[in-house]
This record gives sequence, structure tokens and C-alpha cells, in this order.
Amino acid sequence: MHAEIQQALATIATPIREELERFETAYLGVLQEEDPYLERLFAQTPELLRGKRLRPILFYLCKGLAGGSTAEEVQIPVVLEMLHLASLLHDDVVDDSDLRRGEQTLNAVWGNAVSVLAGDYLMARVLSLSARTSWPQVQRRVLQTIEAMTRGELRQAIEKTNCRPSSARYFEIAEDKTAVLFGAAAELGGVAAAAEETVQSDLNRFGRYFGLAFQIHDDILDYSGDGERMGKPVGQDFQDGLLTLPVIRACEKATETECADILALFRAGNPASWARIQNFVVRFGGVDDALGQARRFSEKGITLLSEFAPSPYKTALSALITFDSERTG
Repeated sequence: MHAEIQQALATIATPIREELERFETAYLGVLQEEDPYLERLFAQTPELLRGKRLRPILFYLCKGLAGGSTAEEVQIPVVLEMLHLASLLHDDVVDDSDLRRGEQTLNAVWGNAVSVLAGDYLMARVLSLSARTSWPQVQRRVLQTIEAMTRGELRQAIEKTNCRPSSARYFEIAEDKTAVLFGAAAELGGVAAAAEETVQSDLNRFGRYFGLAFQIHDDILDYSGDGERMGKPVGQDFQDGLLTLPVIRACEKATETECADILALFRAGNPASWARIQNFVVRFGGVDDALGQARRFSEKGITLLSEFAPSPYKTALSALITFDSERTG
């Protein structure tokens, strides 16, 4: 991960620095020290164990926002990050990706079979760890999150370019495969803080809004980002045949014939067509429209934050939204 991104997130997470250090020790302990199988797998792909840590950051900041004491349940953010990692292992197989964060993926090193099994094994560990926490809500929310994430990925794989692009369909899939985990992270911060159920619900909504904006920005970067900073080439969604919001918005403005031509290029997946795809998206304002939608989700998150009293955690969460909207990788 780029040093600038690490530094920006470290600054945002200043109010929870000690909590994140304890999380890091516990997380790497589970993946490297307590399990010889996982230790062997990740020894050759250490970059997979790093990452932005957005979900643990969101958990701890929301816990602080909700008035949580210094007592912590470190297993919750460990579960959240392990679930995220498991989904990445499966995604890389589905997308046939060999690069993530600028390094080889697990499937590129060990093959698809091992990567799928490793993802399954991590899911099992996630369920086991979630059952050991102090709150029954954790396991229930984790189960619901796994179901939603799997449903979203399955729907995306089935539909791909087989139907007319639809913003509504895109948001439904993004809600399941991305936003729901951010919502769980924020909500469980409220659970760990023993907050009222209404507060937990508000935090879940905040996390989902953040997650939707995050997914849209990710999709925009695939058209306009810096491949070196992202650790993967731009145009990957096109190569995978995924219709994301920038091209969907462009298709909604184009004629039936123009959209049909673009869909045919997505189905063919010829890298030589990438410049034509980019030109289509720019010509019909797909990136600008997607940015506007991401901004609206971010504004909804800011509105929810305004209901909470001023605190370093509230300031940090606002900064996290800004970080997402300005990132280039």
C-alpha cells in the first residue's frame, strides 16, 4: 500500500492508535502465529495481510463516537478484517486476478483451489471467533453479512453483461457485496459501546453510506485512477466484464444502439477496446455522474454524524469520508 495512504489513515486514526495496535497484534497472531496452515500460505504473499484496515478503523471510531469505554472486544475487528480478507481471496479467483496491492495474489502463487479453500477456511474461522465474543448480536450480524456478501457476488457473477445496465441493480449489488460489511463494522462499534439500538441502527446506516460511496469511488478509479498507486491495472472491471456505475450512467444517456455496442465490447473483453470504452464513459459523463452519486451518499453520512456530539471520533469519521472522496488509489 502506498506510503501516502498509510500516513493519511494513520493521521485520521490518531484517536484510536492504541486500539489499532492491539488489533494488529491480535489479527496477525491469528493469521501467522496460531495457525501453521495460514502462516505458510501468507508467508509468500505478506502484502495480503496489510491493507487499509478501514473496517477496524470504522469499528473503533464508531465505538468511540457512541461513548464506548476503554474496554474493548478485539475479536470483533479481527473477525471483520478476516471476513474482508476471505472475500478478497474468493474475488481474486472469480476475477482471475494475479495482482492485488501491487503484489501477487494468493491464487497466482498457490493456484485457484488453494485460494478458494483458504477463503473457505477463513470464513469458518470468522464464524468460530464471532461465536466467542461477549455479545450474541455479533454472530448474528456476521452471519447476515456473509449471506449478503455472497448473494451480492453471486448476483454480479450471474448477471454481468447479460442484461441492460441499471443503476438500481448496481446499487443493490454494491449494497450487498460492499456496503453491508462497512455497516456491520460501524454497528458493532455501537454494540461494543453498549449503545441504544437506535444508535446502533444509525451507525449501521452511516457505515452503509460510507461503503456505497467507497465502492463507487473504487469503480471510478478503474476508469480514471493511477494503476501504480492502486496496485493493479486500470480497466480491470472491463477485463472482468463488470458493468459498474460510470459505464452504467453513460449507457443510460446513450442510445440503445450505442449501449448495445458497448455491451458487446464488454462481453468480448478485448483489451484493444479499452480506449473506446473510456471514451464512451467520458463522452456521456459517466465518471462525473458517478462522482455526484458518491458525493450524495457521503453527504447522507455527514448528516447522520451531525446528530452526535462533537468528539475526536466524530472529527475522524468526517476526515475518513474526505479521505475516501479524494483518494487516487
